[in-house]
Amino acid sequence: MAAPAHVIAVGLGPVLDSLIRAWFRQFNFLPPIPLTAAQVDMIPAADASFVRLFEMIAASPHSNFILIIHGADDGSGLWLKLVPGQGKLGTSHFDVQRLLDLSAGGPELSPRDQQIMGITAAQSLRIREALLKLQFKTIDTIEFRSCNLGRNPLGLDRFRRFFGARRAGAP
Repeated sequence: MAAPAHVIAVGLGPVLDSLIRAWFRQFNFLPPIPLTAAQVDMIPAADASFVRLFEMIAASPHSNFILIIHGADDGSGLWLKLVPGQGKLGTSHFDVQRLLDLSAGGPELSPRDQQIMGITAAQSLRIREALLKLQFKTIDTIEFRSCNLGRNPLGLDRFRRFFGARRAGAP
């Protein structure tokens, strides 16, 4: 039996956004995990960041999500900034692991960490605040529709843990 999911397309642009809406109006199913679209939303490129995405997920009444975000060719991350105004255009699974370590009580970001990740100490605090909102939400499934994220099992698992989901899938 298919479960309802909140579909969120992030930073893709008006043409792809309209194609995504049309897909779910016509087919309303996304294999291999049996999910159907209960709600479809878009985050425009100008607002696209993990902080904005986390806020939208935290406010959603759903526990399953289909996230459509551009991914790195090698499956190592997503072309999505952690925070608005960040200099670095994407987020690697190494960035995610460092933030997971920090959230678990690890050391603060060093100047080198900040340089590698392209964020300031203040921006890392904003990310942690957004992550706290997700901790109060039970997320069952996240199905990533992001180029090649599924090629990298370690990276996929790190992104699953970043969102606090019980399970995650990706092609």
